[in-house]
Amino acid sequence: EDRDSQSYPAQLQEFLGQDYDVRNFGVNGATLLHKGDNPYIQTGAYRSSLEFNPHIVLIKLGTNDSKPHNRVHLEAYKQQYLELIDAYATLSSKPRIILLTPVKCFIPGENDICDRVISDDIIPKIKEIAYERDIEIINMHNMFGDKWDQTQMPDRLHPSGKGTGRM
Repeated sequence: EDRDSQSYPAQLQEFLGQDYDVRNFGVNGATLLHKGDNPYIQTGAYRSSLEFNPHIVLIKLGTNDSKPHNRVHLEAYKQQYLELIDAYATLSSKPRIILLTPVKCFIPGENDICDRVISDDIIPKIKEIAYERDIEIINMHNMFGDKWDQTQMPDRLHPSGKGTGRM
């Protein structure tokens, strides 16, 4: 309801305090996949994130890659995720990179964003990358449990201010 104070970046900034400068380079609907319908690497936010030269990078991509028209390209997911990580790892700031798994999707069916694809196909690839590269990973998928709670995720996909606070 109040993105300025209740969004994930705003709440993270509040939690971390004035010694940190939290910036939001996320893009609604973005995909990791280059052949996805909204590739993150083609956005201005991506270019701005590199120019910011961060000391810590949180990467949370994969939800929109589970859509039917995007998931057909999942064979490229791991390689393209590694390329994204490498783009940040080679910055002069040598940032600490933390991978975040997608949160659970409570939208029923498989005709849109699909939790089965997220949990069975995308998250295992993110885990492989984390273990192979020795990169920190935070499991956000289990954060909201197995039963939909409207107060945490009103639309079954995006966390409310209360849900982002929990994250």
